[in-house]
Amino acid sequence: MSETNEALSEIKKLRSEVDQQGEMLDALVRYDPRVRDSILEEFKKDRVLAEVYLLFDGNRTQQQIVENMKTLNIKGASAPMITRKIDKLRNTMRVITPVAQEGKSWIYTHSRLGRALSLTKNIRKMHNLDVQ
Repeated sequence: MSETNEALSEIKKLRSEVDQQGEMLDALVRYDPRVRDSILEEFKKDRVLAEVYLLFDGNRTQQQIVENMKTLNIKGASAPMITRKIDKLRNTMRVITPVAQEGKSWIYTHSRLGRALSLTKNIRKMHNLDVQ
């Protein structure tokens, strides 16, 4: 019983340390204009990229995002184009992260980096968007 309590105590300490490190990284990223500005510039020059980013909520599949973009009558909202945008958001910009796979389609959510930079708020303001 004592070993279990000690193990739980150690896990809590480790979790606290990881949380503190994450908060520190969030603060560093948030206040480094090179990182923030370069990411925001990508969204500023590519409205489709911005709209695709806003659709990620941790529930929609990639296929549902493609369908949603088509219903919004977004120019160039083809499946291949959106796949390229997703690849850029995930692998180049690192602002989305996969959380699950449903069949052949992935479900993504905003990464810690995206949340630290308040990208959703900044993109909506930048492009005057309210994509749901």
